[in-house]
Amino acid sequence: MSSTAPSEDTSFEEYKSDNSQVKSFLSGGFGGVCAVLVGHPFDLIKTRLQTAPDGAYTGGIDVVKKTIAKDGAKG
Repeated sequence: MSSTAPSEDTSFEEYKSDNSQVKSFLSGGFGGVCAVLVGHPFDLIKTRLQTAPDGAYTGGIDVVKKTIAKDGAKG
């Protein structure tokens, strides 16, 4: 049975350390989500440029334009 409040056996420093670990874990998770949200569109553009036949795209902006035209904003 765990509780969020420190018990008589738990020192304040141990409680503070546990709280810090939770904050670090949540901060790392949030940072990871942000990295995926920012990085994924660039990876998509890069992959489409690398795998497309010659002449399919003229550059990164062309990939974005054609992707939005074909698949919509979620493409």
